[in-house]
Amino acid sequence: MLRKRYQSLIVVATTFVALFCTTSPADAGFQVTLVSGATSATIVDGNFASGDSDGIANGVINVTAKLVNGYLFNLTVANSNSPGGGGIAFIDSSTNAITGSGVRKIQVVISATGFTSPTGALRADSGSTAQFLSPTPVNHNADHLYSAYYDASNNDHTSVPAGLLIGTGGPSNFKSPAGNDSLTDTRFFAGAAPYALVLQLEVDLNTAGANRFALNGSLQVSEANSVPAPPALVLLLSGAPMFGIGAWLRRRSKVASIIS
Repeated sequence: MLRKRYQSLIVVATTFVALFCTTSPADAGFQVTLVSGATSATIVDGNFASGDSDGIANGVINVTAKLVNGYLFNLTVANSNSPGGGGIAFIDSSTNAITGSGVRKIQVVISATGFTSPTGALRADSGSTAQFLSPTPVNHNADHLYSAYYDASNNDHTSVPAGLLIGTGGPSNFKSPAGNDSLTDTRFFAGAAPYALVLQLEVDLNTAGANRFALNGSLQVSEANSVPAPPALVLLLSGAPMFGIGAWLRRRSKVASIIS
């Protein structure tokens, strides 16, 4: 009798796990991967142990300091509004300072799954900025590039390619000291739910010695016939270390809803 009761409990527990505790491509996920050379570290939204400083799954990843293969990523803030809303879906990242020494390929990969809105005929507006910061010596140089993807398979990604290319820029060479190096792109495509968005930002450092630079980027997907955010303003806001573009886009979508 007891054995049958235990067997029943096991069946119930197994069914519960299968229904509620098993992840699938349709589950929403948000993460940022920091890459330095051949070494990477992935920070998952809400996972304090991986490096998300607030430890809450809230569509915001805040990395106060993460050392990856000799380069320190400081004040990295990534945002996502998955599953989308107000006619837009977005991901973005602002890294206030990346500091280290030596020739290296540096990447920031933002990946978010579970977008269900918008769908149909879509427009992707994307961009990235990079800038050497003091005290980087004069005439240090690097190549700046980025790529953005729509993934109909709705998977997490720590690198690209990652589905359909919906935005790209560079490589563009920039030197210290200088103003922001800016790249933007707009593309049209068709999308269906659920889907993932992936944005990879990259700086290839070409000069040995100490390097310190900022790297920012954004990807916004909207309905093809809607009025998108001006790319220059998107880049300006994504470059502001204490003002996330995600919050600005949310306010913009609310205003657009009131007007319409």
